Amino acid sequence: SPLKPSARDSVGDKERNPGWTFVNIKVGEEITWTGESGTGWGNPGCWDLGRAPVDTDTVIIPAGCAAYPHLSAGVSVYELRMQGGSTLSLEGFPFEVKKSATVAGTLVCSAKEQISFLGDVDFTGGGFVAADSTVTIAGTKAQTVSLGGLRFNTVVLANTATATFAAGFETKRL
Repeated sequence: SPLKPSARDSVGDKERNPGWTFVNIKVGEEITWTGESGTGWGNPGCWDLGRAPVDTDTVIIPAGCAAYPHLSAGVSVYELRMQGGSTLSLEGFPFEVKKSATVAGTLVCSAKEQISFLGDVDFTGGGFVAADSTVTIAGTKAQTVSLGGLRFNTVVLANTATATFAAGFETKRL
């Protein structure tokens, strides 16, 4: 299928720009995975808003989908909410969450992924497939971190304020 160009947060003139889609995206706008058109994170048909997430979105990955997202490039999101039974496969690409992450599903690494959490993190009830990944707690304000007793490959504490760990975890390297 042919690509359809879009302009984010632009004022457009549809009459003089045929074939373009003009969208305005608000910080924290919720976008929910449907998986209706495959597993590609960047596939607009897999998301309820008909577009792929951008770095200002709150991404929701619900339980009960027929297919779950796989990254094909590095991704940054504003907030992440994964429900129990959901999965997100990083496929070797970096992943950043700016505000907060609630991971009741499973975050799957397969290589040397770099995962950065800049806000609160909660893996309570969730899962993590570590591979050779590095998880960095990298906020500039106080963070609450609950890694849910899970096993991680490498955890780096790079918070410039304070990080409070609310639950235990295992790691090969700290």
